[in-house]
Amino acid sequence: MCSLADLNPRSTARGGLVAPPRCRKQPGKPERSRFQCSYCEYRSEYKCYVVAHERIHTGERPYKCPLCSKAFTFKHHVTTHLRCHTGEKPFRCSMCPRSFAQKSNLNQHLLIHRNNVR
Repeated sequence: MCSLADLNPRSTARGGLVAPPRCRKQPGKPERSRFQCSYCEYRSEYKCYVVAHERIHTGERPYKCPLCSKAFTFKHHVTTHLRCHTGEKPFRCSMCPRSFAQKSNLNQHLLIHRNNVR
């Protein structure tokens, strides 16, 4: 299976994946979505994206945490989950001493600072 789906699986509203920058559709090029999900209308130019997307329908969780029994749909989610075991918080706020295990939590936190500036 193509490893691109493991490198950058960010969920979209459709439940699909966002392509890494080097794979995104170029403006002016026709879209070639030749691979389709067996369960819904989701289509992609890349078979590995459809295979990864289909896990949403099948419930398959092939990526396991080596420290506990938890299993995940995407390899990226194991990496994020491992931080709860290690306590690693690589995303630091530049405006206060807080740090976070996930970038999305830092981004949400930064809204507090933005709202306090006004």
